[in-house]
Amino acid sequence: MSAGSAKDFLNKIANDDQFRRAVVTAMQQKPNETAAITALAAGAGYTFTANEISEVLKGFTKGEEMSEVELQTVAGGFNPQPEPPIVYRGLQNIFRPRFIA
Repeated sequence: MSAGSAKDFLNKIANDDQFRRAVVTAMQQKPNETAAITALAAGAGYTFTANEISEVLKGFTKGEEMSEVELQTVAGGFNPQPEPPIVYRGLQNIFRPRFIA
């Protein structure tokens, strides 16, 4: 398991439309379930922990403002093929640390 594998996974999302659609589908079918994403990643040869991808995602989205496309999507607009940053933010929500009170 490694952060390098998590980074490679995110790069695959950015560069492979079919793979990105599979990740988006997994995110939509099982929101907030890290196991669904890590299983999809493992099936494609990427092995990482939730903490590793969470740290890598911080670097991918740090300090970026939302684009017009992202704003439209959040505001209820339609985006048939999400751009990778939108997918990264979705993954970031799934892999965010959870604190038990």
